[in-house]
Amino acid sequence: MDRSCFWTDSTLVWQYINHEERRFHVFVANRVTEIRSRSNPSDWHHVPMKENPADDCSRGLDPEGLQARRWQQGPEFLLLPPGKWPRLEALGTLPQTDPEVKAAYNVMITEETPRDVWQEFLQHHSDYKQLIRRVALLRAFFRRSPLIVTRRRCVKRNRSC
Repeated sequence: MDRSCFWTDSTLVWQYINHEERRFHVFVANRVTEIRSRSNPSDWHHVPMKENPADDCSRGLDPEGLQARRWQQGPEFLLLPPGKWPRLEALGTLPQTDPEVKAAYNVMITEETPRDVWQEFLQHHSDYKQLIRRVALLRAFFRRSPLIVTRRRCVKRNRSC
């Protein structure tokens, strides 16, 4: 035997195993991780409900019916080559409304870059003479101001603020 084949009659379980783009709540996520760590998702197949011998008991089959070949050896299609096994049509992605799928949230992160005030001041003035006048006005303002602002502290003419 070259490889194992696994069967499920649940289309949801089949989707959980075969889709990686959705994240699940803890219980389902742990089960899917366990299944994926021990098998390849391409080894999983869907058995139609009508052909699933595990459902025979729930359909009210009598004991003689359970002795039938299907119960002991599996569905007839397993005797056929794998290319003739039933195939599940593509189901697309899992719906976001599935209770086991975690809700997706869009998060936007903004980063504030430090501003270089002097660089902005210089870029704002395209006329050199106007720039010189503005710088002179600013220097005069700071010279006359009672507050002298330094990088580490504010000093008010020989006293701390």
